[in-house]
Order: sequence, then C-alpha cells, then structure tokens
Amino acid sequence: YIFTSSPGQCATATASFAVTITQTPTAGVGDDTTVTDGTTIPASNFAGTPADVTFKWNNSEPSIGLAGNGTGNTPSFTATNKSNSPVTSTITVTPVNQGCAGLDKTYTITVNPLNKDVFVPNVFSPNGDGKNDILYAYGNYIRKLDMRIFNQWGEQVITITDPKKGWDGTHRGKPQPVGVYVYVMQAELEDGRTIKLKGSITLLR
Repeated sequence: YIFTSSPGQCATATASFAVTITQTPTAGVGDDTTVTDGTTIPASNFAGTPADVTFKWNNSEPSIGLAGNGTGNTPSFTATNKSNSPVTSTITVTPVNQGCAGLDKTYTITVNPLNKDVFVPNVFSPNGDGKNDILYAYGNYIRKLDMRIFNQWGEQVITITDPKKGWDGTHRGKPQPVGVYVYVMQAELEDGRTIKLKGSITLLR
C-alpha cells in the first residue's frame, strides 16, 4: 500500500508499507461416533486449508477418557463410561493459520455403558466339545468374586474367586456326575455395588 498525505496537512509526504493477507483457515472433522465402554478410538485425522494449517481442540467431557484440550490431532484413547447412562462429548476443533483462527467445527463421541448385570448360566456341559465346557459367572464390571458350588449332598466342590476362571465340572481332579448343583455367589462391582445371587446349575455330558 502507498499512503500520500492530503492537502491542508502540515506536510506532503508519501510512505509505503506492506499488508499481508492471511488465508482464513478451515477444518474438516470426522463424523459423530457412538461406541461402548472399553472401545479403543483411533487418533483423529483432521484436514483443512491451507496446507500448513494447525488445529486446537477442546473436549467437553474428559470423563470419556480423552483430555480436556490439546493441539494437532486427538490421540488414540480408550473410551470410558462406568455410569448407567450414555455420555456424549462434543469435540470442538479450531483451525489456526499464522495466528488467525477460522470457524470452529464440532463432532460428538457418545460412549454407552456396558451391561452391569451379573449372570450365571443354569446349564453347562463339560464334555470336551468346546461348547459350554466351563461354567463362568459373567459380568462386565466384576472386581471381586466369591462363588461356591455344592453338589446334591451339600459338599462344596469348588470356590471361584477369579472372574476369568470357572468350573470345569471336576472335583479333586475327578469328573463330577450329571445332575443338579447349587451355587451361592457374591460379586463386588467396580462401582462399589455388591451383587448376591444363588441358584441351581445342571451339569450335562
């Protein structure tokens, strides 16, 4: 630009200076996403213009496992929701070009909780066919387990304290006979609740 003073001013002079016009940056973000607790969400891949555009982002719900804010692409993270209801977070992405910010773009990540019920099947068949050979106590959030199984004479045949382990239908290394067994179970969940169950199990072969 060239500036020249107008008549009537104290002096007539001409000065020149440069004005740099920065391109307004833009951002392209992903689609809204819905996942369940424990799902691994990959890193984002924001796109935008110009080629050297950078990004700032904010996360409205850090409880889902993603930090509250950052720069560049969002990192990969494990989605978390231990509540009883879905949690939806809004990710706001701001494109930046040489210090100038463009229009924000947003997308959402909804994290659904897993089922918090504890379930024990009433039938299993430890016959080595690879189907229902092991009896487990099923639950997504079991932290501590005490499950005791008794035969029809009231003899305890096993105590299970590891949710990842179950009963293979044996007692002291010997296969137990077909019949009805009784279990008593107490499970402590990650949210602090205690679930108490008792019932019968039919062993088939």
